[in-house]
Amino acid sequence: MVYRKGERTTKHWEAEHPYAVDIPNRGTGLGQTLNEILDAIRPLGGRQWGYRDWAKDRWALESWIRLGFKDNRDAARMVWQFRHLGAVRAR
Repeated sequence: MVYRKGERTTKHWEAEHPYAVDIPNRGTGLGQTLNEILDAIRPLGGRQWGYRDWAKDRWALESWIRLGFKDNRDAARMVWQFRHLGAVRAR
């Protein structure tokens, strides 16, 4: 259910952008790197949103930034460009 009528939700963004890349947010945030990420995905028609999930090996929440794309090649390019940040393919 949408909190406010007409508001786009993560479920809508996931459906519109089937190829995703996850970048871990290591607690201190990404700072200026986030601006670099947004500048890189904007011309490709990508979308950015964040989420939190339980870590697989410990009882702690992890924060991630998800980049969604409509083209598989764009997602692969972003994994390569931001590999130094720990970018991985989500789907």
